[in-house]
Amino acid sequence: MKGTCIQAVQAALGRALTPAQAKTIDDGISLQMRLLARQDPDAWAKLPQADRLTQAAEAAANSMVAEVKKEQQRLLLTVQAYDRAEQFVNSLAGGKPGDKLRALSNVLDFNTKGGGNFTSAASWIKAIQEETFSKLIDTWTASHPKFFGLFENREGTRDLVREMFGENTGNAAAKAGAKAWMDAMDELRDRGNAAGKDVGKLNEWHFPQSHSSNRVGSAGIEKWLGDLMPLLDRSKYLNEDGSRMVDAKVRDILSQAFDSITTDGQNKVESSRMAGYGMPANRGAEHRVIFYKDADSYLAYQSAYGEKSLWNILTSHVRATARDVGLSEVLGPNPDQVFGAFNQRLFLEEKRAMRGKPDFEKVGPKLDKAKAFNDKLLDYVAGRQAVVDTDLAGKFQAFRNFMTAAKLPKVIITALGDEAGMMSTSFANKVPYGDVFMREMQTLSPVSGQARAVMEHNGVGLNSMMGALNRFGQEEYGAGWTGKLANTVMHVSGAERMWDARRQGLASVLMSYIAKVTREHENFADLNRADHGVLANKGISEEDWKVWKAAEPEMWSDPTGGQRPMITPKSIAAIPDSALKAFGDPAALRRHASTNLLAHVLEEAGMGAMDTGPRQRVAMQMGTTKGTWGGELLQSAMLFKSFAASMMMKHWARAGEMPGAGSKFGYVAPLIVYGAVLAALGNQVRNVLAGRDPENMASPKFWGAALLRGGGLGFYGDFFYDEFTENDTSLAAAVGGPLATTGEDLWKLSGASLIHHLQGDKQSDKMWKGNAIRFGKQNLPILNLWYLQSAMDHILWNQVQEAASPGYLERMQARAEVTKGTSWYWQPGDHLPERAPDVSTAHIFNVDRGRQEASKIADSINVE
Repeated sequence: MKGTCIQAVQAALGRALTPAQAKTIDDGISLQMRLLARQDPDAWAKLPQADRLTQAAEAAANSMVAEVKKEQQRLLLTVQAYDRAEQFVNSLAGGKPGDKLRALSNVLDFNTKGGGNFTSAASWIKAIQEETFSKLIDTWTASHPKFFGLFENREGTRDLVREMFGENTGNAAAKAGAKAWMDAMDELRDRGNAAGKDVGKLNEWHFPQSHSSNRVGSAGIEKWLGDLMPLLDRSKYLNEDGSRMVDAKVRDILSQAFDSITTDGQNKVESSRMAGYGMPANRGAEHRVIFYKDADSYLAYQSAYGEKSLWNILTSHVRATARDVGLSEVLGPNPDQVFGAFNQRLFLEEKRAMRGKPDFEKVGPKLDKAKAFNDKLLDYVAGRQAVVDTDLAGKFQAFRNFMTAAKLPKVIITALGDEAGMMSTSFANKVPYGDVFMREMQTLSPVSGQARAVMEHNGVGLNSMMGALNRFGQEEYGAGWTGKLANTVMHVSGAERMWDARRQGLASVLMSYIAKVTREHENFADLNRADHGVLANKGISEEDWKVWKAAEPEMWSDPTGGQRPMITPKSIAAIPDSALKAFGDPAALRRHASTNLLAHVLEEAGMGAMDTGPRQRVAMQMGTTKGTWGGELLQSAMLFKSFAASMMMKHWARAGEMPGAGSKFGYVAPLIVYGAVLAALGNQVRNVLAGRDPENMASPKFWGAALLRGGGLGFYGDFFYDEFTENDTSLAAAVGGPLATTGEDLWKLSGASLIHHLQGDKQSDKMWKGNAIRFGKQNLPILNLWYLQSAMDHILWNQVQEAASPGYLERMQARAEVTKGTSWYWQPGDHLPERAPDVSTAHIFNVDRGRQEASKIADSINVE
């Protein structure tokens, strides 16, 4: 800034400017000149320099005023967030050491153990995310990958991007998808700004970009710039006078972007913005530095230097934006500052309260761990997972993806036992399980597309569409081929659709229940835990309740022709402003009430069809970090165990919080009894699929296996049982999970076989062949799916095993008869079954056989 200008500004302000302040003003005017020039470069170039300076100065002044107002808004929102958290922690914390820190963790993530009247940040984020996804169904339809996600829909992707850039493709689906995307992003931007963000209405904000730091870094700056420069919209690169920047200046600006991309430690730069501020409220406010001249240029760059497909770019952008908005709405514009201050203050208070007490030495380390847990939980909820070595993490993730695809071919059968969680969750919510089950069946039915569509458009049960599955402790498998393979197996097995149907069935009943109770009770405070279940303990405000009451219910059509009312996000969005003006800002009220409704519903749906949440994931990390050998080995060992761990951490914790012994029993009984019964049904299905007659259900072995596969162990129980009892796996390896069992199998194929051969074991070659065939069979995804198993076994695998190891089929039959006590209706060596399964072998109605088995059991434990 020139001296005369500085003097004029100082005179207007009535005080002196520091050099830093003068530079800030000068930079602001220069920025505004460039932004104004973009609006109409020709008209701007014709203006005299004085006029350009005047307009830029006015724009800069307005920007500074807006910035001051934004800071005032952020300060107010921060105070409100701090006050909400303070009141919640004080209302929940008891007198035990660590109670305050544990209560504070509930601000971040849903906790079934003493959750209190507060909707956590994680639940809030999930609700925003799913509601946004539901509004983008047209976008997903236009660009959804083909063949269960294995291949990108290139035609749909190109047309969608072109429509986003304003190019008419004649593709109606792409046009609708682009409009849905633009509208959803505008809504998220407006919501974020109301929560303290500062994102202007610039078209470029709608186009998230992906950069692979490895690809960009490998190319080097000269090649990268050479490839990028022809793709740019040079009308966006202007000098203060409106003239276009010369190549050298553009390259200088882009060099800064190159440095930002190639030095990103997590290798996941998702936009080409210049480095900005630390708080989530400021993300999105930075000015982009890479502008593409058209859709083809954008696609060309993403093909050459992008890290993700368009599908992954769009979904990642929604998740990241939902995190920023959700955290800002729950914890204020700077959630790190608010939560960090709370966590530190409560930690010090608890430490000081323990000084001088005899158990300080014992309690002190627990307080340290509680504080560290809260810090890690915040990072997880905020999407900040440190990765020490991305290459190592990627390789282990690929292994886990492959194991998921290879080891869970019959996952849908194992998942039958999940229904026990649906019954217990229905009990906790005071809704009839019969209604839940019927609606679940309705949404599962292939002819009930309308019922399924109703829930998908209300943000429930979108996993089948999105391919974001967190059953095994992670949000998504990743964009690599192993991730696509794992997602494909979940799709084609039918398990993903079944889990979504459960969520949709339970969610629809909960929404109907809310429609009922909002008509019966004037205020949310009128509800109580005994009569209205866990809803009475959720973080629902009286304003939310008034909005729910004002909503005209959406109707659910039963197969019988009946109509059931539901309060849904769509019904809340349809409330006219006139019905809400008396309570406050109608748009803000609708937004808050809709998110809180969906947060509650998704929390409970994630209990019925178990989801692994941030709290459970952080606990299972045990303080390790991704990208380290310790962290990756632990995570691989925990594969399939996360479901069982989540069951214990969520369901058993809720059982302990149920009021009264009767309620505790009513909640636990379905988990154990119903879970075992359904697992028993699954075991019989496995027998029939394998060509065996049903097992004797009066045998203690049968119910032992059912309890192992049910009762909360789920997928790990299934894996453990198969590996330990059927695949000659050692107990240590079976306990260690798929990483350990795979290692043991590879040892048998290499080191063990070599030792036997050197010792002169003549059977070693046959053993090696048999082990190799078994290893291949167990680790081939798709071919081992539950509905292909019988055909593949009898047409291929049994014949190959018999040829490699004569007598194999006879030994297999003998082992099954000894361990399971079953006969064969489909002989392993036959291509077709010789008869139908003999259901009488189950002895369900054979009273005498049941008495005999009971007598054997009694004799075995010396009971007279």
